[in-house]
Amino acid sequence: MKEIEITMQLLENLDTAKQKLANFNFVGEEKIMDTYFYDPNKFSSMPTKDKELGECLRLRSKNQKIYVSYTIDKYDEEGNWLYAQHFETEVPNVQAALSQFNQANLKEMMTIRKIRNKDASFLLDETIKYWREYVKTHDILDIKNKDFNEKIKKIYNRTILLFPILV
Repeated sequence: MKEIEITMQLLENLDTAKQKLANFNFVGEEKIMDTYFYDPNKFSSMPTKDKELGECLRLRSKNQKIYVSYTIDKYDEEGNWLYAQHFETEVPNVQAALSQFNQANLKEMMTIRKIRNKDASFLLDETIKYWREYVKTHDILDIKNKDFNEKIKKIYNRTILLFPILV
């Protein structure tokens, strides 16, 4: 899974921001629970006085799946947070992951429960992107001539898209 999460400071009041967000076409919710762990023997993973972690393991529950990710926060020279790198993998069992964390002497710092609203335009963009990549991967003829072959190429692409439905 590839995910980009952009976090920024809210520059207007909360009610105005909520009114603007109401203009989106939300089609569903995604419930996420993140539990953060740190290594008490490793300085770079110790929480700061503001309970921030520069390096940690995160256990995420999302869509009935469990993920473990190693997260490293990146800062500029003044100590301002820039972004976080996540190296994430799906795990089959939350208890097995917690057992491994215990054996490694990792300590739980906090659990965050959040609900993300899914926007219809985002889902449409993801769907279009998926099927374009699907056609690109399965296009073995690779028709290039734009004049005569354009109609043939459209028919061929539709055939590629139709195939998964028939199987």
